[in-house]
Amino acid sequence: MPTFAHNIKKTARSEVTRSLLQGSFGVVFFWLVLTYLVKSNTPHPAFVIANFTYTVFITFFCNYKMITGRWTAVRWANRSLAFAMPLPIFYGYFSYLDPDYFAVIVIFVLGIELPVLGLATSLFLNIWIVTYYSVFLVPLFLFKYDYLQAHWVQLSVFMAGYFFLHFWLVRASNSVKRMGSQLTRHLVETKQHKRNLSKLHQMLKIDLTLARRLQLDTLPNISHFHSRELQVAAKYLSLETVGGDLYDLVDLGNGRTGLFIADVSGHGVAAALVTMMTKTAFRNHCFECERPDQLLREINSALHGMLERQDFFVTAFYCILDGEGTLHFSSAGHQPILIIRKEEGKVFGLSTVDTFFLGVEPDWKYRADTFRLHGNDKILLYTDGLIEAKNKLGDCYGDARFYQFILEKANLPAEEFLDAMMLDLHTFTAGRKPEDDIAIVCADFVSSIPILMESNSINDQIQ
Repeated sequence: MPTFAHNIKKTARSEVTRSLLQGSFGVVFFWLVLTYLVKSNTPHPAFVIANFTYTVFITFFCNYKMITGRWTAVRWANRSLAFAMPLPIFYGYFSYLDPDYFAVIVIFVLGIELPVLGLATSLFLNIWIVTYYSVFLVPLFLFKYDYLQAHWVQLSVFMAGYFFLHFWLVRASNSVKRMGSQLTRHLVETKQHKRNLSKLHQMLKIDLTLARRLQLDTLPNISHFHSRELQVAAKYLSLETVGGDLYDLVDLGNGRTGLFIADVSGHGVAAALVTMMTKTAFRNHCFECERPDQLLREINSALHGMLERQDFFVTAFYCILDGEGTLHFSSAGHQPILIIRKEEGKVFGLSTVDTFFLGVEPDWKYRADTFRLHGNDKILLYTDGLIEAKNKLGDCYGDARFYQFILEKANLPAEEFLDAMMLDLHTFTAGRKPEDDIAIVCADFVSSIPILMESNSINDQIQ
C-alpha cells in the first residue's frame, strides 16, 4: 500500500502540480522585477510570500486528493478554484497598485484557469474573473479615478478583449467537457462490449471444445476393433478446433471389414457439420450396401439434398476387405489409397475410373474395382492435408518424401508406423501449424491366405 511520503512524491511529480507552481514562481519573479528593477508600486513582500505559500499549499492539497483517488477530476477542478479564491483577490490588488502592468497580471490569471478547462464548472471560472475585476476596478474607481479617466479607452479595449477570450475559453471548456463525457460514455460502452465479447468468446471456446469432443467421439475406437486379418491404427489432426476430415471402420459380418475415409472442402465448424452428415449417411447405408460403389451413390444422393445450395463438396474412398483377402474399393474424387508390399518394396495406388466428388452431381455413377492383397501388405488411407503440409520455407511435405518414408518404415507395425510418420512430419514442418486437416488410417493385412491370382484392375504401381 502506498505510503503518505510516496503519495506526496507522486503529487510533486505531477504535470499539473508543476504547471501550477510555475505560475506561482512566475508571479514572484514578476514582483521582483517590478520592485527592484522598475521601482514600481507593488504589494508588500508579506502579501507576496503569503500568496506564494497559499498557492503551493492549495496545489499540493488538491492534487494529492485527486492523485490518491479521493477526488474525481471534476471535483478536483471545482474545489481547486473554490479554495483558490484568495488568488484573484491578490492579483486584483496587484493590478490596482500598478495598472500599467494590468495586461501582464491578466496573463497569470488566465494561466491559473487553463489547467482546469474542460473539467471545472463555468460558474467557478466566471466567479474568478468577476472577483479579479472587482478587486481591480472598484479601488481604481475610488482611489485612482484620475488614472481610470485618463486610460479608460485602453482599459476598456483590453478588458473587452479579455472578456471575449474568457467567455470563448469557457465555451470551449464546456465543449471539451461534453466531448469528455461522450468519450467516457463510449469508453464505458466499449469496455462493456469488450467484456461481452470476452464472454461470448469463452462460451464459443467451450462450445467448440465440446464440439471437438463430440466429433472425436464419432471416430471409431480402433482399440475396440479385433480382427485376425487386420491390425489397424489411425491418426487425426484438425486445423481448427473441429475438423473436416473423417475416417471410419466397420465390421460388416461374414469376415468382411469396411474402411472409409472422407475429406470435406473447407475448415472449421461448417466443414465439421458436413463431416457429421457424411458420417451419418455412411453409417445409415454401410450395412445394406454390398458394393463400395453402391454405398458412395447412396452417400452422394444424401449429401446432394443437403449441400446443393452450399459451397461444399466431399472426397471419399471406401473399400471392403472380404474373408478371402480381396479388397473391393471405390473412389469419389479422393487421392489414391496406397498398398505397401514390403517383400517386394513396391507401393500400389488404388483408384477408380470416372471418379467425382460427393454432393455435387446427384446421379453420378461411381465405379468399383478390386485388388488382391498379399500377406503382410499394408493399407494406407489418408487425406491430402498430409502431403500438402508445409515447412517454414513454404515447401510441401510432398509425395516423394512420403513414398520414401513409407518404403523405409514399411516393416513397422501399424501403430509404430503412424507414430514414426507423425514424428517425420513434425520434423519436416518444424512445428509449423498445418494448413489443412489430416486423417490417416493404416491397416496391416496379416492373413496367411494363399494367393491364387493377381488382380486385373486399373491400379498403378508407384515406383
